[in-house]
Amino acid sequence: MKKVYPLVLSSVCFALQAMAQLGEGGTPSTFRSDPENARVTFITTPSFNADSMLSDDVLRDANKQPYRFGYNHFVNYNLQNSGTWETGSNGTRTWRLGVTCPGAMTVNLAFDHFKLAPGAKLFVYSADHQAVAGAFTEKHNWADEKFGTELLPGESVIVEVTEPAAVAGQSTLNLFRITHGYRSTSPFIQEMLRGFGDAGNCHNNVHCPGAASWQDQVRAAVCLVSGGSEFCSGSLINNTCNNGTPYVLTANHCGSADGTWVFRMNWEAPGCSDPTSSPASQSLSGGTARASWAGSDVHLAEINSPIPSNYNVFFAGWNRVNAPADSTVCIHHPAGDIKKISWAQNPTISSTYGSADCWRTTQWTSGVTEPGSSGSPLFDQNRRIVGQLYGGPSYCGAPTNSLNDFYGKFSTSWTGGGTNSTRLSNWLDACNTGATTDNGYDPNQPTVALDAQMLGIVTPAAGTINTCNTTYSFTPVVTLRNAGTNTLTSATITYQLDTQTPVVFNWTGSLATGANTNLTLNAMTAGSGAHTFQVTVSNPNNGTDGNATNNTASVSFTVNVLGPVPLPIVEGFEQTAFAPAGWILNDPNNNNTWERTTTASGYNSSTASARIDHHAPQSSTAGNRDNLYTPVLDLTGATNASLLFDVAYARYSATYSDTLAVMASTDCGQTWSTIFVKGGTTLATAPDNTNSFIPTASQWRTENVSLNSYLGQNDVQLNFQLRSGWGNICYIDNVNITSSTGIAPDWHEGIATVYPNPGNGLLTVDFGSRVINNCSVTITDLTGRRVMQQQFGVIDGKTTLDAGQLQDGVYLLQLVQNGQQFTKKLVIRN
Repeated sequence: MKKVYPLVLSSVCFALQAMAQLGEGGTPSTFRSDPENARVTFITTPSFNADSMLSDDVLRDANKQPYRFGYNHFVNYNLQNSGTWETGSNGTRTWRLGVTCPGAMTVNLAFDHFKLAPGAKLFVYSADHQAVAGAFTEKHNWADEKFGTELLPGESVIVEVTEPAAVAGQSTLNLFRITHGYRSTSPFIQEMLRGFGDAGNCHNNVHCPGAASWQDQVRAAVCLVSGGSEFCSGSLINNTCNNGTPYVLTANHCGSADGTWVFRMNWEAPGCSDPTSSPASQSLSGGTARASWAGSDVHLAEINSPIPSNYNVFFAGWNRVNAPADSTVCIHHPAGDIKKISWAQNPTISSTYGSADCWRTTQWTSGVTEPGSSGSPLFDQNRRIVGQLYGGPSYCGAPTNSLNDFYGKFSTSWTGGGTNSTRLSNWLDACNTGATTDNGYDPNQPTVALDAQMLGIVTPAAGTINTCNTTYSFTPVVTLRNAGTNTLTSATITYQLDTQTPVVFNWTGSLATGANTNLTLNAMTAGSGAHTFQVTVSNPNNGTDGNATNNTASVSFTVNVLGPVPLPIVEGFEQTAFAPAGWILNDPNNNNTWERTTTASGYNSSTASARIDHHAPQSSTAGNRDNLYTPVLDLTGATNASLLFDVAYARYSATYSDTLAVMASTDCGQTWSTIFVKGGTTLATAPDNTNSFIPTASQWRTENVSLNSYLGQNDVQLNFQLRSGWGNICYIDNVNITSSTGIAPDWHEGIATVYPNPGNGLLTVDFGSRVINNCSVTITDLTGRRVMQQQFGVIDGKTTLDAGQLQDGVYLLQLVQNGQQFTKKLVIRN
């Protein structure tokens, strides 16, 4: 049964000054002009039943699920609909929004539609101004337009955006998730960050005796904040190019990386004993999913930005040979606590756990794992990763027969499901060496005097790039790193798009050992289709590079030119392929999304429809927003345009229901305006249903949305967006976007009524008591083919149409009278 959360916890305070999330630094300008936050508008999140969640956490923890520390509130606050703007004397604009989660121990935030304009800055800070994250800038604009923040202490935080006058109004961001940190701290440690001190008392800190020889691997282990409200563990992992690509290995059940993920590094005790306050750490925000496969519970993420050299990390090695390890070590963040290390001195055993191919550790000889350890690396006796934690029965104080755990096999993950998105091989052997083992890579230990490294490509991003122009114009941004012992003062940068003539850029500057810098190159243009952009660095300090293996980086991307497509657009989702040709499916949460189904269709008049299922998941999908984009439409020749579509929906209950919106964009999806929205009872076409909803023929409704405000434009795109409230299944069908040269866009009941509809045989067109002169009625199918037409000189009140010859299906009935055209959906069901 789905549950309601109606109450709160008492407040606990703690310090977070030592937790650093990488930004550009600086201090919000309002600290001086408004030190008491007097001009900040605060929103307050609703209460929820924390006791109920804590009870549920007992079961989650027993199953070693990711360690849940917070409750997610899904919201919709952006620069247009909330907060307060102020303009300074120099034209700089500042926007602030306060967020209060009553009784919260921590608050962390997630944004979508996140695009900061050049020169704009984002800060997020505690209301007492003691903990500050930022400044974040356009460098933190990730491809998925998402961004997440670290946990900030207390129950209130403030979001602040500043824009220089020259770029006023060009930034976009939407606060879509607020995470209320509710989980209690250890009874013997107060005033500390959630998670610190919560692990069992049998764990070993990573600087205890016995761990000294594992310090490289300790530097690789990371703590993940995934989904806004959960802790998992993972490890930086090397690839055969030894180029520092920031891959992180974790578990598939920890979720799929996106721009809101936070990667926390170096959160560990400086010695063997637990410290009396939370130690320092460093964080990076934003990741991209590279490979996932449930068959070995593996997930490979890539951090969206290079790791600064002062983080002093290590990229762990690996072993893909399917052979038992003699002994093993796990380095992890149990219960979201500081970094710990556990040992098992006996060989691993091949096993199955949760249908995944795993290694089972034999008895832990020191330490165990807990929730939050999920995804942590298992190292063999040669300090190479052989798996990542899936689950198991161990805990502090467990009986001997329960002191073991299960790790998804790295050897199985190597080939995974056989595709790039389901296996590790093409990512971790990017240089095609065929290696079966890897000893890791230390980016902070230069071995040669001159080593210029091309660390990565910021722009263009990998993947599909949609554009409404005939070409995609971009300005390449690449990251140069000094991996040598000598200061780097010059280098030659050669870059190339596909087979075009290479371009040479001569760089000069000063990069200390381990430092890196982003270089902006000359603008380039790519046409429709697949492309490869490659960049190479050479001639460091006009000398010979001592390590040529890290000199080149490349990225593959595809340019997809969108439209414009002339009207009409008719889509009944009858073709097997989904999304339909020219349409775009956007699943930002990588879970339930729009799909084709043959279980229902509009008025049962065809064989298929599109649906999105938010009834089936075992955990809440509330707040998810899934998008189905139409082709880009050309409305330049239309004087009358409308969108008609059929919808069917039943709420789960009064508490759990979803919302369907249709949005329009005229700038290739950069910004959207809502032109239709219905949710809950206004969306419902059937009674509440706690089962999976499958509509009958009579449980459909036709919606008619005017597009006349977009007439004359050739770049209009529509988006069907389902906003989940963990409700039920929503269906759409028979999408029909039409235009005409008439005056009025739709047929409303004041014009006439048609009945029965759905119907068959004789249909009545009823004009009430009016006499209608010189009228014609035309019936077309959804392809625009005329199937019937009748002309009337005079209609006295009503007339009939004989539609008996029409097959079952959906049609458009068009009435033309005195130069005006009206259109109505007609369903024939014999």
